[in-house]
Amino acid sequence: MKPKLVDYFQGWKIIFWLGYVFIFGFAWGFITYYYAYPDLYARDYVRAEMYDQYNVDSYDVPLFVLLAYGEKNNTKFVRFQSLVCIFGQMGIMTLQYLVMMICGFLLYKKISSDLQQTAEMRAHSKVQKQFFKALLYQLAAPSVLVHLPAVPLFFAPFFDMKISFHTRLVVYFFSIYPLLDSLILFLVVSDYRLAVKKIIINRARQVLTFFNASTVSPFTLPTPTTNHGTNVY
Repeated sequence: MKPKLVDYFQGWKIIFWLGYVFIFGFAWGFITYYYAYPDLYARDYVRAEMYDQYNVDSYDVPLFVLLAYGEKNNTKFVRFQSLVCIFGQMGIMTLQYLVMMICGFLLYKKISSDLQQTAEMRAHSKVQKQFFKALLYQLAAPSVLVHLPAVPLFFAPFFDMKISFHTRLVVYFFSIYPLLDSLILFLVVSDYRLAVKKIIINRARQVLTFFNASTVSPFTLPTPTTNHGTNVY
């Protein structure tokens, strides 16, 4: 938590953090495409269910399928590619959780030590507390909305549990998370909240000024009149 560490987030070094996101995004996409791409058995397996739920043929739409078991010559076997996909994706998510928890722990230690310092350091620790609280909320939001609901869906087929429902709700949760992640920062960190409030107020004033100027009708100034024999200075 040294001030010099901030240099790693400035200038050309930001490429490393963009690369970090790209590497894990590429790994997630590669695992999904390579191990969850449906073969003929997978398309046939979900064909009737997709037609009942969505009224579409599994051969007419792009999709990814995770099947716990396959069947050959009346013998059931575990599909290896599904296990690789599940545990690969869970490994990526677990690693990101570990990064967030480690950063949260280090931030908590820094805040605890700053509370024993001068008043100036205490004011700085107030902002750090807000970031720590935002980090906890950002850690809890995807856990409740995305990851925890997905775990039973991943492992239920391995226990021969039959679950049938529209996955539209899961898509809604995935879609709302980026918005929720940004709202957490704006609502918890006071500096961000005040900055956004200031931007909104300034834009509102500009809009009101524009409409007020456009609604004022043009007018002409009256010309002064003078009486004969009267001097006007």
